[in-house]
Amino acid sequence: MRELLVEFDSEKNPQVRNRKQQSQYFFYKAKKAYKSGNYIVAINNLSDAIYLDPRNQEAVRLLEESQTRMLLE
Repeated sequence: MRELLVEFDSEKNPQVRNRKQQSQYFFYKAKKAYKSGNYIVAINNLSDAIYLDPRNQEAVRLLEESQTRMLLE
């Protein structure tokens, strides 16, 4: 179990740091899409961002908001 915790510690595992950077990239793309009203693209990018960094609560909130807005259109 301890090995699993180390695997997800971004300070000790550069792959995790890279995943967080990739997640931030998808989150950035999602925010741009959201602001332009392209909710489907935002949802796709946010799904990728959350897959790469499930702890990204900001991405989770924006995903929920994007889904809500898409349903209201």
